[in-house]
Amino acid sequence: MPEPCQTCKGVGSLTCPALLEAEAAFPALVERILADLESYGLGFLRGDVSDFRRVRAETNRSREPYWIRTPNGDGTYRTGIDPVSAELKARFS
Repeated sequence: MPEPCQTCKGVGSLTCPALLEAEAAFPALVERILADLESYGLGFLRGDVSDFRRVRAETNRSREPYWIRTPNGDGTYRTGIDPVSAELKARFS
């Protein structure tokens, strides 16, 4: 959702332009969700996960593994790739 305007001061007034803009976009979002469900949902619910696996692999190939920060004990941190994330990335890419 867009940031609240200065008039609303974060309260979320019903006349807030950002809220009205989001409300106006909602029907198009619902239509897109419905179209996606009609196109892909039935096959997925019947057990055809080939499209899901293809999209997941594409997504995993394009992202880096997660990074973790580990305390060294002296107030500093060591940053490195999470080994579980790297393994899952390799497995599902």
